[in-house]
Amino acid sequence: MEPGVRTAFPDTWPELALGGGEDFELLVAAPAAQVEQLVAGWPDALAPLTLVGRLVAGSGLSLLDREGGSAVEPPAIRSRHFA
Repeated sequence: MEPGVRTAFPDTWPELALGGGEDFELLVAAPAAQVEQLVAGWPDALAPLTLVGRLVAGSGLSLLDREGGSAVEPPAIRSRHFA
């Protein structure tokens, strides 16, 4: 997410960040024990890796406003690239 979006749009930043459709990134899940090694060995020539969350046992989705923060309602996804 572009720096300053959360400040400029304090009430709608989750919708913009998750459903705006302007950013295209790949999402990868990796075992926790391998994440540090993966990040450390990532080539400088590629876009940097950004840790955005973690998978835990259970079902459903919990979206937090920050690490260890409060749950927020997932926003509506407005972009549909292959509708």
